[in-house]
Amino acid sequence: MAEVKSLGLREKEDRLLNLLRNQPQASTTILDGFHHLVCHLTELRSQGDEDTNSHLPGEFIATIVRLMKGENQLFGFSSGNDFFQWLDEWSPPVFQNQAHLPAAVMEHFPVHREPVAAPNSFSYDFPSTYDAATSAKLREVCINCDAAMGRILEKLPVMQRANRIRERFLAGDPNLTQADLANAKQTFIDHRPDYQRDAKLIADWMPFVHGCSANYADSLEVHQVYNQYLAKLLASREAKQPVEKYVLNLAQPAFNFTLPEFKIDEKEELRGITPESKAKDYRKKLQIETNRLESRYKKRKLMALLEEGTPSYKILNDLVKLAEKDPDDIKTHILLARMIAEHAQSITNGAKRVHYREEALNYCKHAFSHIDTYLDLQGMDNLQDRDRMRVGFVKTISAIRNPLVRGNA
Repeated sequence: MAEVKSLGLREKEDRLLNLLRNQPQASTTILDGFHHLVCHLTELRSQGDEDTNSHLPGEFIATIVRLMKGENQLFGFSSGNDFFQWLDEWSPPVFQNQAHLPAAVMEHFPVHREPVAAPNSFSYDFPSTYDAATSAKLREVCINCDAAMGRILEKLPVMQRANRIRERFLAGDPNLTQADLANAKQTFIDHRPDYQRDAKLIADWMPFVHGCSANYADSLEVHQVYNQYLAKLLASREAKQPVEKYVLNLAQPAFNFTLPEFKIDEKEELRGITPESKAKDYRKKLQIETNRLESRYKKRKLMALLEEGTPSYKILNDLVKLAEKDPDDIKTHILLARMIAEHAQSITNGAKRVHYREEALNYCKHAFSHIDTYLDLQGMDNLQDRDRMRVGFVKTISAIRNPLVRGNA
């Protein structure tokens, strides 16, 4: 199913339907494709695209249940019921046409549990002031989030290592065999269900934490906790690729409800610094952190739209706003440079084409000049690692910039 993996959700569905129609005996391939589609869909959901669902016909889904039973393919779950229970927990439903599903599951996997309702975070009645009860609720949510994050951080290295083996095999690494690929795939499948449950738990409570942030914007405690929750949410989204070091550094520690003491010494007092000004500076620091984390979260949602087939020009304006809000994230500027350079190739008007090329070059220039700022943000103290990452950025930016300078783009 390697060819299917690069397709959008609807294309994957069409390929699966055609495969069942033309090769109904290829049950293993059909199940593998179905599993990949479900993983793709739930990953989009985890990234914030909550309305995405599958349009597969109900009859096809019922056939999948039958094939799962016949091939004893449970996708890493201990039973078919556990797999469909996990799907039941997603709201809104993963499948648009699932009228046939309960009966099919009941027939082939008789013990079917009722769906577990996700926590309704929006039902919380926020009082006008940040009181003890709301603080206690926030602390309870954070304790559960820390526990889930701890389990995720244990699984992530194993899952990411398995994915790297898969990528190396697909790239033609001669040192890897089919057995290595099979082991890596099984390792990833074995860890995915628990990982996704914990990631979903963190995502489910985000609206409540965001509600606290929106209702109690003056509370430094809430602001501090909100940033940590955002970092943990972002870190829980990366099952395959390494988590950005900046985000991981914020996500790993347990939630901190203790605020700094805004005391001043004699030297600070002589410089006109007051406890109030120190608190104001701390609030400003938290807001910069919020901008960075929220921009990364919104960028993930935009990338999900892009993967679903949304034309790049439709998300350019949103990306530009994110680049302005978080100027130190050079990955956004590199992405903009690449997308604008590609868009320029389709422009026939000479003046407009030159304009877009200049825009792309400006983003390249910004990215070049902020590489060290970005590396500082990651806490890259090891000079060898820092140089390796800098070289990688220079190569990436140059690959976009050089054709623009030569006028070939």
